[in-house]
Amino acid sequence: RGRDIAADRRLVLRGYTVLRFDYKQILFDWPTVEAQILAAMARGAHLAR
Repeated sequence: RGRDIAADRRLVLRGYTVLRFDYKQILFDWPTVEAQILAAMARGAHLAR
């Protein structure tokens, strides 16, 4: 978990948006996961800065 947090921090500092989902969320709560991904895309989070 510590390595993941450090990796997220490095990515954020480089300008990336980090969305982290676990196995259960993807398998059992896909509508919420999809909505969050689409919301991030709607605000341009997927575009290079």
